[in-house]
Amino acid sequence: MISVTYNGKPFKTGDFEKDMKRKMRDIVATEMQERIGSIRDPNTGEFPVVVVRGHQLEDMRLAVEASQQLIAIIRDRLPLEEIAMIDFTEIEQVVSPKAFLSYASEDREIAQRVAEGIQAAGVETWWDRWEIGAGDSIVQKINQGLDGCTHFIVLLSPNSINKPWVQTEIDAGFVRRVHGEAKFIPLRCNILAEQLPPLLRALHSPALSETPEKEIEQLISDIYQLTRKPKLGAKPSVAEQPPSPYSSAAMAVAEYFCRETTNAVWADPQIIEEDLATAVGLSLEDTKDALYELRDFFRESHFSVLPDKGLWTEFDRYFLDGADPQADALTIAADMMNSPNFPNKISEIAELYEWVPRRLNPAVAYLIDRNLVRDIHYLGDGRWVTSEIERTDATRRFVKSRS
Repeated sequence: MISVTYNGKPFKTGDFEKDMKRKMRDIVATEMQERIGSIRDPNTGEFPVVVVRGHQLEDMRLAVEASQQLIAIIRDRLPLEEIAMIDFTEIEQVVSPKAFLSYASEDREIAQRVAEGIQAAGVETWWDRWEIGAGDSIVQKINQGLDGCTHFIVLLSPNSINKPWVQTEIDAGFVRRVHGEAKFIPLRCNILAEQLPPLLRALHSPALSETPEKEIEQLISDIYQLTRKPKLGAKPSVAEQPPSPYSSAAMAVAEYFCRETTNAVWADPQIIEEDLATAVGLSLEDTKDALYELRDFFRESHFSVLPDKGLWTEFDRYFLDGADPQADALTIAADMMNSPNFPNKISEIAELYEWVPRRLNPAVAYLIDRNLVRDIHYLGDGRWVTSEIERTDATRRFVKSRS
């Protein structure tokens, strides 16, 4: 008698068919992810982040996270039937401020205090005493500083107001302002606003005192666009939830798992549909509909509702104060690229950041689900969503696109 086995077990047609469908889904998902993920904004160099949703081939959908400009490019390149499969999410790029400081040599002492003050506050600052070395081309170095600056700062004084070199830099700063490439910030030192040229009088020009620490502190706040308004108070408890693309029933189900999970890993926690309906205060039918709406974030089971790792990546921001798995994921990816000694083991990454599994796992899941890292899973501590992660070219593109 011939005995046929499959994966070490007696052959069953249903198991074989299910595995083949899963493999086909994975092949199609990888092809779509790589094809769309390779579309680049030619102006900024940004690549999109692509995550595949749906565990079955016939229910497969894509979610694309990109800037408004890149989304327009993707829509233009793809056929309509593929665009219909994609949920687009617009993201804002994080731009680190870079300042160019223009001044007259006679004002070097106060210029140095300004440069050192804003540099110490995390504003990458171009100041000629730091940037121009022996044998360098002065013009080339200044052009490089101007090209990359987000804030053009000019120290205006009786010494600088009529200096041809300072005037040339002011002209360049105004061009960047007109094109929306940089903010123009005039700082006055021993000069009245009425003494400025007409174009500069139209701009708010703070005055620096002999002890300019407070003015420099305010300059830093202005660069980072920190408001002078009092802190916004908490919303009343009756206020509605943050806007989301999901129904109130689906949000109630998601909130249950966000608050009940211990480590935010697969099947943590497990609960049967009837008990879930009772816990969230919905009818069994409404609970089933909510689970179907959230099918991308659960695994199939005949006995229990089993949440998958992507659920907390998507929903923590709605229910946990200060939670932002996407921002945490970018922090991890950037440190992976910038630190040669960054650990691969998830447990060691947790120690490095002093993050508990509940915080780290959703961020790592974000990176894994979007193929932004290579993950290695082996039998071990069940508190972690995987065992190790390694950086890839996709990690670099992600960091570069979001910076």
